[in-house]
Amino acid sequence: MRMPGMDGLEVARRIRDDHLPVEPLILMLSSDDLKPQIERLRELALDAYLVKPITRKELFEAIYRVLKDSNREGAKPVPQRRP
Repeated sequence: MRMPGMDGLEVARRIRDDHLPVEPLILMLSSDDLKPQIERLRELALDAYLVKPITRKELFEAIYRVLKDSNREGAKPVPQRRP
């Protein structure tokens, strides 16, 4: 969330504005309480946000839930280019 130059919400907005062929899933992990910015979070349609500290189990559960709810097929492997 906190980065020099732009915050994580601005990064998410720019990703959403890129109109990529496949809309990426965005999970945000922050040490800030994001409740004051809940309206901005809704506008950006973040798939999940987590407030640190979290456990490994909580992180994996959030990733699983977002992938399951997205109804997407598994990622296709990218062919390896040989030098």
